[in-house]
Amino acid sequence: MTLRVLSWNLWWRFGDWERRRHAIVDTIRGANPDVLCLQEVWAETSGGDGMATILSRELGYSVASTTPIGRSEIGFTNAVLSRWPNRLLHDEALPRADGSPGHRRIVAATVATPWGSWPVASTHLDHRFDDSAARQAQSRRMLELNALALQKNLKVGVGLMCRHCDARRELFDRIQSGEIGDIMTLRAYRMAGPTGSAAAPPNDSDLS
Repeated sequence: MTLRVLSWNLWWRFGDWERRRHAIVDTIRGANPDVLCLQEVWAETSGGDGMATILSRELGYSVASTTPIGRSEIGFTNAVLSRWPNRLLHDEALPRADGSPGHRRIVAATVATPWGSWPVASTHLDHRFDDSAARQAQSRRMLELNALALQKNLKVGVGLMCRHCDARRELFDRIQSGEIGDIMTLRAYRMAGPTGSAAAPPNDSDLS
């Protein structure tokens, strides 16, 4: 029995999102996962179209997603997509540092695989370098949910947003050492686009 899972933060509509939209569809089609755990998936806050519905329409995946997050017409969701029918189990706001509900959410769905019903969850944490206290509160909540997950054999896909965390190097070392098994694909980035990129434009001068 093999279940192919892809976890990917789609980075909302930052950058050249229309061009990336087609690349995302092509990449997922090529990877051919059974289950996708997606984060920062753009969606109309009115409940209309969005990247998850595009993937469902073009690739035939079933979708379960969180309530759209955002104050404008275009927000984002976290989502579980699967090649088999799925059903939304839970949609919860993760806490801020003070324990009050934040804007990061976790979504859980049950997937009707050929081997029975498999619950799957997807989420991501606050990313700013000064949001460590919030990430700790969210991680504690994730551990609480994990205790419940162990009782129900829940599978969780997480975008950790850990670029400012000293433990990232340890995480990378453990991934390379094979502690979590074979990985089909892994994507990591620091920052990009208007959110705080360190990228430089092409240098057409004689300077190197």
